[in-house]
Amino acid sequence: MIAEFKIDYMQFTTKHPFSNDKRTHVLKKSFMQNYKVMRVFPSGMTSHHGHNKSDKWLNVATGGVCDRIQDQLSYIQNVLNEGAEFSRIDYCCTVESGVSVDDFRLWCKDGKVSGVLAENGIKSIVNDSSQVSETTYIGNLKERAKKGIFRAYDKAVELGIEDFKLTRFELEERKKRAQITAKRYADGMEIGDIIQQRVNVDVEAWRDIMGKKSEVLKRYTPDEKLEEIDNTWHWLIQTCAKTLGEKIAEDMYNGLADGNLDLFNKMVEIAYTHKKRQIEQLTYREWNSENETE
Repeated sequence: MIAEFKIDYMQFTTKHPFSNDKRTHVLKKSFMQNYKVMRVFPSGMTSHHGHNKSDKWLNVATGGVCDRIQDQLSYIQNVLNEGAEFSRIDYCCTVESGVSVDDFRLWCKDGKVSGVLAENGIKSIVNDSSQVSETTYIGNLKERAKKGIFRAYDKAVELGIEDFKLTRFELEERKKRAQITAKRYADGMEIGDIIQQRVNVDVEAWRDIMGKKSEVLKRYTPDEKLEEIDNTWHWLIQTCAKTLGEKIAEDMYNGLADGNLDLFNKMVEIAYTHKKRQIEQLTYREWNSENETE
């Protein structure tokens, strides 16, 4: 059994266009939502610009572009050193003459598959016009753009070599998890280990393919602290905090600092005090009720 591990797709933002081939480029209309223009490099990599809410460049490397990157580890390290922020990265494992996609589906059926993504469902979908190719998805397909997804399918059928046994396992990471796993990969974490952190299979053949799973993971700050943060705090930190800071700076520069920040802080304090009292009263009632029961 032969297993090949690689990165099959990358999407990250930088202050400037980023390419593994900077010699020449062609300007075209962007195919990414909310972006106006893109640079197409000879490597096939595209850098998109003109977003209505950002002046950064969105760099996209498809599977073909990733295949032409000779040293993916060094490339990711270089990208991160340049201050890149990943919004998507796909890790894949291709197994030749070993575990089949049917074996994997049987493991799913037998309850052998677990992990964070598995908690959101396992579903097989026929997604080929010939009705031959079928992909098994692990995770919530509706929230794929936010939380990522795992998929398993017969790569040989996709390539048109149906008499050959070739199985593809892919983990698509999004948002903050894309940035975190990119850092872990850059620090030397194996792709098989990265996959197992999201999809775990209690079968020896799976462990033989993916290798040893790390029980303790390196933590990153401040990014990883946002990984499991609730949506309200995430929105406040990413949107409100930034906007408030910029507004304060503008007011000070234009000489318009007329107490707006003081008023803002006062309203925060009032809301905090009111909510704190509600929580304390609720806690007291619960405590009192428990003691009356006893």
